[in-house]
Amino acid sequence: MFGYKAQATVGDQAYPAYELRIMLATLVKYLPPQSPLISQLYQELQLNEASLAKCAYVKVWQVHLAMQFARQSLGNAAGALIGQEYHPKDLDLLLPHFPQFTCLQDCFLFILKHPKLVGSLSDSMVMDDGDYLTVRWLNNSRLPRQLYCDLFVLSITALVTVARHLTAEAVCFDEVDLHGEGCDVAMFPQLTQSLNMVHDVCQWRLSKRWLALPITAATPLLPTPLDLPVTHSISDQVLTLLRERSPIIPAFAQVALALNLSERTLRRRLAQSNISYQLLVDLVRSQAALDLIIQGQLSVNQISEQLGYGDVCHFRQSFKHWLGLPPGYFRK
Repeated sequence: MFGYKAQATVGDQAYPAYELRIMLATLVKYLPPQSPLISQLYQELQLNEASLAKCAYVKVWQVHLAMQFARQSLGNAAGALIGQEYHPKDLDLLLPHFPQFTCLQDCFLFILKHPKLVGSLSDSMVMDDGDYLTVRWLNNSRLPRQLYCDLFVLSITALVTVARHLTAEAVCFDEVDLHGEGCDVAMFPQLTQSLNMVHDVCQWRLSKRWLALPITAATPLLPTPLDLPVTHSISDQVLTLLRERSPIIPAFAQVALALNLSERTLRRRLAQSNISYQLLVDLVRSQAALDLIIQGQLSVNQISEQLGYGDVCHFRQSFKHWLGLPPGYFRK
């Protein structure tokens, strides 16, 4: 249950639409009435309000775009402002499962087992630290640092907001570390007891006593059934093929041929999803490397060789390029 979670989603992979709806609702709340910016954003998202209302899932690139738009419109408090707008009744994909939850720990364990119902924009490490639980985000999908931090702040403020709704208690983190100084969480009341704005990674630490809190809120009513995605994600298809063939990385032309696409069409479809073939290759390689490093059974030299690197120095350089940290950092 704990350990490394290789669950980052990218490009045109599916992501719960309720997060995008909450982002848009927050922008409507804080922007001037009748602001043309909302219509502009819908156009860039290739959606309209009616279609978004009926979607169960949207695409990852649309969530990234909306978060960047929110940062430009609302400033460095954007992530926290959006997170505070979360309410259990809006989490439509989770609502059918709420009756089985008796405490916050039930919710957390369910989310760990079913990340697609809440969305995951980052790989993570979930660590049991005795009386505490620590969750570390890993940016091996190489998001711009500001976007990575904004999404992390949105996530942690949403977690605490929903936990407070469910328990009627002032749940807060014991410690929050941010990989960057450009996010403002000051307006969120008692988010954490300790905040470190300059850290190697983004992570949070929570006392397990909060997880033991019973859920006292009434179960929200089930929503109207939503439309499920019908198109196949090109990111999914490429990632599946790369993982099947790992550690051998096929040439781009071979991938296009395997997917019955021309190279031009594949390149265009990836570009339309704000993703590149090299980023998908790096994601697969970094996840395989991280998994082996965290298992701790092989040396870095052995992992380098197993992943097809002829030179361990090249592997170390690649690893730091993927995650911004050396392999040894993850064996501490």
